[in-house]
Amino acid sequence: MKKNDKKEAAKHMLEGIETIPPDYVCDAKISVHNNKVPKKERRHVVILTESLIAVSAILILSFIIWGVLKNKKTEPENKPIESGEDEPATESAGTKVSVDGSHGSITLNVPETWNWETTKGGGKLQTGTIGSYGIILKPGEAKQGQIEVFYTNAFGLCGTGLFSKKMTLANNPVWVYTYDGSKNWNYIVFDNDSPKIVVCHTDCSMWTDEMWDEAWSILDTISY
Repeated sequence: MKKNDKKEAAKHMLEGIETIPPDYVCDAKISVHNNKVPKKERRHVVILTESLIAVSAILILSFIIWGVLKNKKTEPENKPIESGEDEPATESAGTKVSVDGSHGSITLNVPETWNWETTKGGGKLQTGTIGSYGIILKPGEAKQGQIEVFYTNAFGLCGTGLFSKKMTLANNPVWVYTYDGSKNWNYIVFDNDSPKIVVCHTDCSMWTDEMWDEAWSILDTISY
């Protein structure tokens, strides 16, 4: 290579070194030699750290409050028990209906949804004069039919297809009679000495199963 060519090459190399941006050299000095964070970036780091501390404090406080409330709910209340406060609720017994006569009394508890009346002398009993006195029961929603509970001196049943079954009603032994396998009973006779208490019904073919269940529940309250 000629001497002049060597000079030209050296000149171009120097020109390339001089064109390095001053900012680049400054940044390199800051990050490599001085190992310092710029003031702007340092401020961002401080703000981020303070935010994390605040969020952590809020979370910790929330957990503390949640724990206190949970323990408060699970702790039994030391509340004095007032008279009758914890007594079990009892269903209403309805109306206590009673009729008295020469053979004794008949008493039933009748719910408000049923109609009732007492009768003496057998005038309103559809069984006729065999019934001395008693109580007549009718569901409030029934358009027809009634149950009659009465004392009688003379009562007997006969006929083909009559079935009987001994059961317990109001803690008393009774005979339940049905005709021709009827779904519901036709007569109930209490197994007591004469005069006997008899239960029968008339025109109740349209009664619902619920009405029949309620009727049995009413008869299960009888006392005499």
